[in-house]
Amino acid sequence: NPILISVLGREDIIAEYLTKDLGINKERIFFLNYLENGERVVQLEHYQQKTLDFIYKHIQDNHLKVLEVGGVPSDKDTIAKRLAKKNYMVTQIDLWSNIIEERYDGIHFMKMDANNTSFEDSSFDVIFGSAVLEHISNLDIFLKEMYRILDTNGIVVLHGAPIWNSHCGHHVYV
Repeated sequence: NPILISVLGREDIIAEYLTKDLGINKERIFFLNYLENGERVVQLEHYQQKTLDFIYKHIQDNHLKVLEVGGVPSDKDTIAKRLAKKNYMVTQIDLWSNIIEERYDGIHFMKMDANNTSFEDSSFDVIFGSAVLEHISNLDIFLKEMYRILDTNGIVVLHGAPIWNSHCGHHVYV
């Protein structure tokens, strides 16, 4: 029997569980979302698309230096990958990554604390973080650092995702 995944935004995780952990043939798995002419279309999650749309609306230059805070190398479609395809110079930083430094899909990734970066003043035209603010333990220090490395005419697009309780807090560990 076919399996229809109706959850939006976590389809890949569920499909991976079904195929790898339960041994279900991927041909049996269908998605409620992402179908166009019977084919699966890769889309960003809703909050990511809103971030990308905002960036496109507010930038005109084709030679921008872009920083993503909290981005990590991924096989999935991401905001950073879409910006890199438009030939923007994209850098990603994340403190919790196992990777120290890597270049992939036109993106330069660096393991780095966003509260204390090694970038020069006015290094970036666009700084963004999609679902990142809930990971920041000291918002004042973070915002001052982002302001320092942002170019005078640059833009910052940051938002957080839902925050909920768990046994160890989500996501700020203080």
